[in-house]
Amino acid sequence: MARPGGQILDPFAGSGTTLVAAELEGYGSTGIELSDHYHNIAQARLDEIRQPDLSTAS
Repeated sequence: MARPGGQILDPFAGSGTTLVAAELEGYGSTGIELSDHYHNIAQARLDEIRQPDLSTAS
């Protein structure tokens, strides 16, 4: 459990599901992953949700 706006630690980040969920819910997050393969997947998922939505820009 974390306080609203708190920080989430995921020591086995894998594909980043917990990190993505944390970011979408307004938490900070830190993930640790030994596998380059899964690190790259997690990074891509986080990059995707961090992109500005240009379709709603005026």
